[in-house]
Amino acid sequence: SQPTRTIAAGNDEISIVPVGAVLVNQGEHDAVLPIAQSVGGPPKMALVLVASAPLMDPGNVGPVEEDPLSDPLAGGANRQAVAATIQFKVYGNDLPPWILGPKRSAYVINYDTIRRNPSFNSDSLSLQISLESTAESVKLSLISMPDFVRVGGETAAIFQGPLDAIGELLKDADALAYYTALAQEIGGDLTNAKLGYGRLADSKNAELARFARRGLRMMAYHNRPYKLSGNLVEHLRMGYFTQFCGFYGPAFAEFEDARIINSTHADSQYRAGESLERIGGDTLDVVQYMGRAGENAAYPNPTIWNAVVAIIKSRGGKTLSKDELITVKDQFILLDRILWAVSHGAFRLGISFYEIEKEETDTLTRHLDRVTGPPDSFVQKRGWYDIVFCVRPRIEGEDRNLAEVGWTDVGPNGAAIASFYHDAPFTSHMKSMYALLYASAKSTGSARGWPDPNAATLCGFQPARFASSALRSALRYCVFPGDFDRLGAMDVPVEATYLKLWSVEGPVTAASQNESPELDSNWSANGPQKSTALVSNDDFIDLAGRFPNAGAARVRATSWIFCPTSQTVWIRMGRNDRASLWLNGRRVIAAPSIAGAKFEGQNLVDTVSTRETLQSGWNEVQVIAASRPTEKNKGWGFSVRILSADKVPVPGLACVHEKPKERLASRYEAPKAGPYYQWSKVQRDPRRLLPCLTDVDLQKISGISDLRLQATYSSNSSFVALVSAASKPSARYRAPADWSGNDARDVRLNNMMDWSREAFAAIRFGSANDARDLLLVRPDAMEAATYILKESESASTIFKGKSAADRLLGWIDAGPLGMVFVLDVRLADGDAWPLEEEDILSPFGKFVPNGPDEFREGPPWSESPPA
Repeated sequence: SQPTRTIAAGNDEISIVPVGAVLVNQGEHDAVLPIAQSVGGPPKMALVLVASAPLMDPGNVGPVEEDPLSDPLAGGANRQAVAATIQFKVYGNDLPPWILGPKRSAYVINYDTIRRNPSFNSDSLSLQISLESTAESVKLSLISMPDFVRVGGETAAIFQGPLDAIGELLKDADALAYYTALAQEIGGDLTNAKLGYGRLADSKNAELARFARRGLRMMAYHNRPYKLSGNLVEHLRMGYFTQFCGFYGPAFAEFEDARIINSTHADSQYRAGESLERIGGDTLDVVQYMGRAGENAAYPNPTIWNAVVAIIKSRGGKTLSKDELITVKDQFILLDRILWAVSHGAFRLGISFYEIEKEETDTLTRHLDRVTGPPDSFVQKRGWYDIVFCVRPRIEGEDRNLAEVGWTDVGPNGAAIASFYHDAPFTSHMKSMYALLYASAKSTGSARGWPDPNAATLCGFQPARFASSALRSALRYCVFPGDFDRLGAMDVPVEATYLKLWSVEGPVTAASQNESPELDSNWSANGPQKSTALVSNDDFIDLAGRFPNAGAARVRATSWIFCPTSQTVWIRMGRNDRASLWLNGRRVIAAPSIAGAKFEGQNLVDTVSTRETLQSGWNEVQVIAASRPTEKNKGWGFSVRILSADKVPVPGLACVHEKPKERLASRYEAPKAGPYYQWSKVQRDPRRLLPCLTDVDLQKISGISDLRLQATYSSNSSFVALVSAASKPSARYRAPADWSGNDARDVRLNNMMDWSREAFAAIRFGSANDARDLLLVRPDAMEAATYILKESESASTIFKGKSAADRLLGWIDAGPLGMVFVLDVRLADGDAWPLEEEDILSPFGKFVPNGPDEFREGPPWSESPPA
């Protein structure tokens, strides 16, 4: 079956995916070779095996000593290559023999053979291998490559055998030249490989030319002008470039060097682990990188959700073994480490384990007929736990992938809940956790720009090895530390933390009978209302009791909070049923759902929460609460409480219902569209610190009067585009009407970003001499865009020396796909428009020495650019 398309700059159409290595011993053996994995199954790639003749000392009969793969032509002083022939047999059929020579060579097993293999659905290839040699063994490197299914037509697609033999079959001269250059690259003849790729870069065969340009990028990396082993900036440049281009083996090496130079550089730790996973690294090794990434982020006061894992040990004749129990617990420990890493250290799980001997009627129930888990009595006090995870033994016939999820007030006594079988894949844990985090953001109305849970598996550098890898990328690159700061769940009420003094306006009859949750601060069309002082004895402000005949109505309540020092606090709001909350004029909670779930209609405190900064002085807290239409009205009201970052009463906090005359906190001013913003200053919390640009904003910035954003999402065909009816179709501009459903595809740098294959889109604006480009950038490509963007020579003059990282305009909402950033750049002078998005990145820049706290590389290499 055709696998689901994957996405990003590195993708299954162009990426080379190393998948490991295997040692082949003398004689004939059954073998299972790994192939590339992706979210939708193995991508459409051939398996390419790479090896050279084994080297042995004269007269030696011992095991072969392998050369390092990074330097295949290096040999020992006295060692000699010995004859070796490898024979493969698949389905009982012999494939052509592979005679190894002193230089590395490649052997191709085509995609059709892989697809028809019984092991295909297990991401592997079963076959027999035999080695004839005086050497005891030879090592094969395994690489999944899309080249043979995309370059050379049907002849290349069905080809099997030594790569050197493909020339006997190909009739197309350009295709023959391409595979000749590929064989030269594999064999270490980089000079001729570069010449070969260069001749093909402008081939009339657009797909072949695209692969030739990929080869040139690899040649540029191999032939980089300087290789400073101890220079952090150099390795980061090369790492961002190779990762973006889909060269995951070199990317791992670069980020590995970077994290060794500076062990506290959390991004290098994370990306090294990410790249290692892409090339088939061991899961435990990947987890170690993730753990170090979280640890080195050194984030103060991370958000911690307390979680209890209830493990049912016996059910339906299945009893979990000791090893199975350990595996279950390891999965949740792993989940915490991954969340710690992806959040830049801003989020963790506080996990406890609780074992229940047997599934019985009093140990499990169905919550709202949606999620199976322990009963409400399992959590004795509402707020003790944010999440209850339930794990049950799986009985034969049940789907191990089944996971059930419910947000707060669905699970035991108000906790969120997720339920799995004991052998659930880790992807189920990540999907459930993403759904819970997304629900937390939605509960306060702050999920705008988050990838929808269904679209989240389209995030990150591809092909993703597992769906959990893509979800991890969504949380790493599309959700930011500031977002994690505001993700609250349940909490135990703390006395003397609720606001009980309010100035109340209304009630005012609702303008309509709809249940729109986005309650606006301009809450009444009837003008200002007389204020009434409200002094409550209760934590929850019961508006139904105070205004029994209001019907479908709204009130606006304002309180002023004195804080002795500027500090971060938790604000927790309860509502029955709809309410929004503003802090100093900024709406920080816009609860977009009816409160309560199983407790609908009850006056509950603490149903939503956020973490915000109180200024020193008097801060204005304002709530607009609304009842539901009369026939659905089961009471209405709200509560607000304020806690310190560590969830205790804030020392010195005071509350009044009359507006103070002095020491008032400054009012919130939204980020303005038009000015530049620095990525380094906003990347912690871009949703809050950057403007969300509208079509009107884009029109004013660009001067293109009808410019607008268009975004389309489906499971296998999505795009984001800047559209202007005045623009004529060209290499730079593609009209969305030209996008034809599931078969649509775009790989050119233009106004359209193909979400399956691209991370950039651009549209030109301005006059000829100072023409500039609005550059759309996916969040997963922002580090590359701000670190190694290649602009025209005139950019420095036009932008008065400001780097691309200092020319961020804001972000745009791409609907279910999430958010896209907007940069003001000049990609080229005149008509020299880059052909592909990789062309706007260059890792080659001026020499930058390490900082004082980093490992010193010593004197620059003689050929380094001057400092």
